Amino acid sequence: MLRIRVEQIAPKLGRVEDNLKLHLERLEDACSSGAKVVVFPELSLMGYLLKDLVPEVALTQAELVEHFQKGSKKIKDLEAVIGFAEESEGHRYYNSSAFLKWDSKGKVELVHVHRKVHLPTYGLFDEGRYYSAGQSVRAFESKFLGRCGILICEDAWHLSLPLLLSVDGPDFEGVGTLFIPSNSPARGVGAETGGIPESHRTWEHLVYTYACLLGVAVIYPNRAGVEDGLTYAGASQVSLPGGEVVAKAPLFEPAHLDVDLEWPEALRKHRIRSPFGGMQDLALLQRELGRILQVQSET
Repeated sequence: MLRIRVEQIAPKLGRVEDNLKLHLERLEDACSSGAKVVVFPELSLMGYLLKDLVPEVALTQAELVEHFQKGSKKIKDLEAVIGFAEESEGHRYYNSSAFLKWDSKGKVELVHVHRKVHLPTYGLFDEGRYYSAGQSVRAFESKFLGRCGILICEDAWHLSLPLLLSVDGPDFEGVGTLFIPSNSPARGVGAETGGIPESHRTWEHLVYTYACLLGVAVIYPNRAGVEDGLTYAGASQVSLPGGEVVAKAPLFEPAHLDVDLEWPEALRKHRIRSPFGGMQDLALLQRELGRILQVQSET
């Protein structure tokens, strides 16, 4: 049995030291509870509406590791997804999520960083003004979950990225677990919705679709609380391959979920029943995309 902790926190805007302290406390608590994987929301170390604060609070990958290495000696044999504003070696800034692991002696290692590819610049969102867009999507290996992938919020609204992760692996088998850290505000709340944001209903559909069609576990940590006038929906959840929701956090308020999964047995059982989820004719995709691009270049 594998225990996963989902942290639905409300970080303080731009207060990196305060948020780091909260992360360390939650990681220590998760460790003591027997959790092996802890997942935080998008930009969990900094808060979301940073705007011009991005260069002031952003961390390099080395600085991120250093902060967590110095922060606690009690965290051991654990993995975690951490959201942060990243400064690259070339001094570009990214909305990133890091996958860190602590060994049995408490040494921290950076396993993977996903830089948000699709930066929303519509409605109340203006990420493209402050961040550069990531240029890749890659699967990586977790000690406890096997092959995994990370998409950050808006990334999950674009079919191409989860599709790529579903075939990124030996023999094109792809990931078995998909993390989608998010900062989704509550939109479309009214009497007719029973107090449940329409935006949250859409997220439920997205999570179910990927869990079902790709045959993967989907771990969706969404932040809670209020920040600079925006109320975040919370309602983080964990879905098994096939779409069954096994845990869901409350709307709006900070909370955490401890979820015990039979892993990788749950993945194996689903893929015995539904062996074709996520399998694609990649030659067909390549051929047809090439045709479409050629047509576009000629118009």
